[in-house]
Amino acid sequence: MPAAAPPERRTARILLADALDRILLFRFWLDGEDSGHGQAWITPGGGVHPGETLAEAGVRELREETGLALGVADLGPVVARASGEWGRRRRYLAIDSFFWVRVPELTVDTAGFMPEERRLLTDHRWWTRAEIEAAIASGAEPIMPFGLLPLLDRLLAGERPEPPVELPWRPLSELEP
Repeated sequence: MPAAAPPERRTARILLADALDRILLFRFWLDGEDSGHGQAWITPGGGVHPGETLAEAGVRELREETGLALGVADLGPVVARASGEWGRRRRYLAIDSFFWVRVPELTVDTAGFMPEERRLLTDHRWWTRAEIEAAIASGAEPIMPFGLLPLLDRLLAGERPEPPVELPWRPLSELEP
């Protein structure tokens, strides 16, 4: 008998840029802090709650994770998507939708983190394109979404991809050191 398909987990993620063209990323534990699978850098964002639209989830997640309060209309359209299976202990089909937001500046306030986020998100920082490129080349810790640099170049140049860019997905096993 074939294995049951994993449940879907939709997320709204934000590619958040400041006036210096830096992108905000959070460092998090891959598959849980005690999994032994290392850490990676990801964009702000998270799961869509029942009854929530992608944009509503994006606004809520930005407020919880950064302190930035925006309206749904401030997000604009989804600019990219990625999907694939994720997780070791509990598998699911991740369906990530990415919004593009620019702010003049932002002092990140993580006071709105949920308890799980406090455990799993260990750091945050603003990254330049060159820093992202160097980190990807070094392979020390993954930066997600994969395929970020070509998308970032388009977004920083003022382009809004229509339809949204389909970003590559890698299984967790490929991210291990």
